Amino acid sequence: MLIKSQKITLWTIQHQDFYKTLIQEKIVYAALRPEIDSEYLTGYEWLRKQMDNKIGKRPFPTCYPIWAWYQWNGIQQAKPDLRYSCHLNKGTPGVRLTIQKEIREVLLSDFILWHSPYCYHYYIAVDELQDERFEQKLKDLNLTESNFEQFPHYLQREIEQSWQHIFDLDYNFPAYTQPYDLKSIQATFWSLSLDEVIKVEKFIAR
Repeated sequence: MLIKSQKITLWTIQHQDFYKTLIQEKIVYAALRPEIDSEYLTGYEWLRKQMDNKIGKRPFPTCYPIWAWYQWNGIQQAKPDLRYSCHLNKGTPGVRLTIQKEIREVLLSDFILWHSPYCYHYYIAVDELQDERFEQKLKDLNLTESNFEQFPHYLQREIEQSWQHIFDLDYNFPAYTQPYDLKSIQATFWSLSLDEVIKVEKFIAR
């Protein structure tokens, strides 16, 4: 997979208040939402560090990622379909913003694989053999993948290193994900400027 353009088109779905703030402030940043459960913070912090390393450091310590879609449901349905009910809570006044960002300011990742650092904390293997070997390693240590926080540090680092696969959009171990053409690909970045918005579509979430 090769993105040749210096800019990429993305779609971000937000509450309409987000867009109102963007109009007023000309630029918006994201903060940690209070409803995020503490068990998910490991994934968020890991992703913030990856963004620091891959697209440049966060503008300030409490800055969190803004999320968008590069490919919502495969190549054939890149733009998120507002008829679906998964975008915002039912009845929420939302907005789908079509935006263009410099590729160097965006970190793309496999949405399905993202759930490993985000909530499951499992090891992402290269192939079935590696997967089986890691499972055996856990069994030998009387561990399961459900108690990541209690793992020895060396094992946590090994698992976290495997999470780099979420950024490899050509990675396709069928046990974990899909080929590129069928992937859901998310985009994260530190800020959004009003001049990066090229289309605004308001809707009420279903």
